[in-house]
Formats: sequence, structure tokens, C-alpha cells
Amino acid sequence: MRIKDNLWQEAWATCKPVPARRQRRLFDETREAERLLHQLLVEELEPDDLAAVGQQLGEAARRLQSAAKADWEASAYSAVGELLARCEHHVLRRRSLVLKLEGVQDKDKFVQQLIGGAEVAVPGGANGGAARHLEKMLTARQGLPPPVTKEYILRVTCARPGPGSRPLAQRLRCLISDQLFRVTASLSQDTMFS
Repeated sequence: MRIKDNLWQEAWATCKPVPARRQRRLFDETREAERLLHQLLVEELEPDDLAAVGQQLGEAARRLQSAAKADWEASAYSAVGELLARCEHHVLRRRSLVLKLEGVQDKDKFVQQLIGGAEVAVPGGANGGAARHLEKMLTARQGLPPPVTKEYILRVTCARPGPGSRPLAQRLRCLISDQLFRVTASLSQDTMFS
């Protein structure tokens, strides 16, 4: 390091001092939250899903930004978690109905009505193709076909990386089917050392 014309020594001598407040942040929580939301939700969603939950996802992103500015209070993050859980529930319910109603005419419109309303008219009436399909689906095998994939989600709040860290949300998800075994984790880590 002390050899004449050492690149490190030259770089150190010529760099300008910049106050910390003007330096680019090493961790941008807003950008990371948007990236995580995009990875967890948007990449998994279909266009019909985005139309249904897009406004709620925007609200979740706004609340997440506010929570980041609220000195990492757990209550601010719990509201975001509940909103994301509602979005996930809506998407999974829609996908389940789409798969179960395969072969029904105007399936997408019928599914949107089923999700959105308390009472829905069955297309074609009691003797139509949709009614026969629903009857067959509900009477076969005591109501519903066996699951194709099993999913387990574990959500916890714990202190990471050590016992002195603040408790943050953690998520572990496992998908199991005949051809697939996938485990994914979304882990938070306290970066503010007190």
C-alpha cells in the first residue's frame, strides 16, 4: 500500500470529502420495499389480478413508505401486512374459481361477479352449462376435487440478526405438489444498531 504511485493512495488523495447527508444512501428502504412488493406480487399476478387489486397495492406501497418514515413502528407495518393479505386472498380466490370453472362460457365475467357480489345469477339459468358444471363439481367426491398443490405459509415477527434487534416481519412459504417442492423466504433484518 505504501509503494510509490499506488492506485489506492492516489484515489484516497484525490477524492473530495462529501458530508454524509449528501452521500447516496447505502440502503434505500423505499426502493427495496417496492422491489420486494414487485417480486412478491406483481411478478406473480395476471392482468385480471392487477385490475382487481392494483389500487390496494398502490395503497400498500404508500402505507409502506409512511411506515418507513414512522421510525419503524410495528403498528404501521401491521396495517400494510393486512392490506397485502387481503390482496393475496382476493387473487387466490379468483384463481381457484377460474380453475374450478374451466369450460364454462363467459367464465371470467362469472368469476368476477362471484367474487364481487353476494348473490350472482348463473349464466344460462338452472339448466345452463354453468349450472351443470357447478352441480357436477359440487356433487363429485363430497364437494371438491383433491388439491393439486399444498401451500404452507408461516408468518412470524422476530428479532434478527440478534436478540437486541427490533422485531420485524418474517415469512416462509412452502409449495408441495407431485412435480414441485419450493421453499421461499422473505426475511427482514434490523439494520439500525442501537
